[in-house]
Amino acid sequence: MKHNWKKLADDLRLIAPFKSEYEIARVLGISRGTVHNAFKRGDLSKDLLEGWVDIPKSGSEKMSFKESGNEATLKYENGEPLTIAEALKMANVDPDVWEVTHQEIGMWQGGVKSERKDLTFDEGKISGTVKSDGKLSKTYLYRMSISLTRKKRVAVKPVLKPLNFSILTPSKPVDRDSDGLKILFIADPHFGFRRVMGDLIPIHSRKFLNSLLSIADFTKPNIVIWNGDVLDLAEFGRFDTEPELLANTQLAGIELGWVLGQFRQTCKRQIIIEGNHEVRLEKAIVKNLTAGYQLTPIHDLGGHPLLSVPRFLGLDSLDTEWIGGYPSANIKIGSAKFQHGNVVRKGSAKTIGAIINDATGDRFFGHIHRYEIAQKYVEDEGRAIWVGSPGCACDKLYTPGSDENHNWQLGAFLITLNQFDGTVQNVEHISAQPNGPAFFRGQKFQPANYMREFGDSLPLQFAKQFGL
Repeated sequence: MKHNWKKLADDLRLIAPFKSEYEIARVLGISRGTVHNAFKRGDLSKDLLEGWVDIPKSGSEKMSFKESGNEATLKYENGEPLTIAEALKMANVDPDVWEVTHQEIGMWQGGVKSERKDLTFDEGKISGTVKSDGKLSKTYLYRMSISLTRKKRVAVKPVLKPLNFSILTPSKPVDRDSDGLKILFIADPHFGFRRVMGDLIPIHSRKFLNSLLSIADFTKPNIVIWNGDVLDLAEFGRFDTEPELLANTQLAGIELGWVLGQFRQTCKRQIIIEGNHEVRLEKAIVKNLTAGYQLTPIHDLGGHPLLSVPRFLGLDSLDTEWIGGYPSANIKIGSAKFQHGNVVRKGSAKTIGAIINDATGDRFFGHIHRYEIAQKYVEDEGRAIWVGSPGCACDKLYTPGSDENHNWQLGAFLITLNQFDGTVQNVEHISAQPNGPAFFRGQKFQPANYMREFGDSLPLQFAKQFGL
C-alpha cells in the first residue's frame, strides 16, 4: 500500500514529538517496519522523534544527535567520508563527557546529474545559469551511526505519569469460611528492576508472588495487607544509585499496579502500609522540588498528592487503602497491630527478641526480610500473644544492598482472627526457596508465569520495554 508521506508528515508534526517509531506506527495504524523504512528513505524526518536534534550543515550533509539519559546516538550522511573524531567535532560532542561504544559506517554508490555552469562574478554578485545536461555521473555516499555513553554516569529521574491498562476487579464477594477472619500478610516485595546484560531483571520475586496469588485464590482471605516497601524506588534514595537501577520506577509501578489488581479479586479489602522505601519519593520531592510537595489536584483536594506513591499507583481505582506516615504508620485489626517496622538487629532471632520484650499485644512487622516468630504469655490478655515477621517477597540476589549470603527468606503469613473477639488464634507461615514452589498446609504451589497475561493488558510501547 502506497502512502502519501508528505501529508502524513505534516499531520504528524501537529502532535509531535513521538517517543519511538512504534508510537508513530500505532497512531497511523501501520506496521513499525513501514515507518522505519520511511525514516530510512527520508520520507519522514527524525525531528518527529523526541530527543532528536538536527544539526544544520552546509551542502548535502545530514547530521543529527539524540541524547537519552546516559546514552546518545550521532548519525551522519554525506558525500565525503569522515573519521569518528571529525564527526564528533563537527557535531560539537564533548569527548570529555562522551565516549564511543559502537560505530557503523556504510558506503554506497549513487547517481547525480551532470551540470553545465555558465556563471560570472562581478562586484560581489553571481549571475548566469546552471543547467543539467541530462547525463548521470557516479558518486559515493557515506553513512555513519555512532553510539556513545557518558563517561560519568548521571542519575536519571523517571517520569511518573498515569497509565490506563486493564485490571480485573471483583464483581461479587467471594465465599469464605466462617471459622474466622483471615489476613494474608505480605512484606517487602520491593518492586523494581535491575538491568543485567541488557535484560530487565525484577528485584521482586515474581515466582513467589505468583504462588501467593494462587494461595490467595485458594484460601480466599478477607484482607490482604502489603506491609511496606512495595516499591524499591532505588533512584530516589539518598545513596549513590548503580546505573543498572536507574529509570525503572515507571515499569515497576506498572507491574505492581497489575499485581495489586489481581490480588484485589481474591479478597474483600486490600491495604498498603507505608514503608521506608516509599518515603524516599516524598524526601526526594522535599529536597529537589519543594514546590511540588503535597500539591493536590484541584478537582480532588481531599485526595492523595500528585507526586505520591498512592497517586502513582492509582490506589483509589484499585479500591486499595493506603496507610501513610512511616515509621508510625500502622493499622490494628482485632487484637493484631500491623506496622512496617524500623527495628533491625544483626543475627537470627535477635530482632524478634528485642521487639517481643516490650510487646503487650499481637504485632506483625516486616523490614528485616527474615522469618522470625515468637509467642509470650501476657497476663493482662490472659493468653499468649504472637509477634512475627514473615520474611520478604523480593529476590535477595538482585535487591540493592543485598547479596546471596544475606540471611533473608521468602515468606508470608496467613493470620486467622477469632470471629467473636478478634484475637489472633493462628498464624500460618507460607515459605518458598528462591525460584522454587511455595509450600502451605502441606501443599506445593508451583509458581507460574503471569507475564503473558500481564503483557496482554499493556499498551504496545510498555509491552516492548518489558520484552513482551
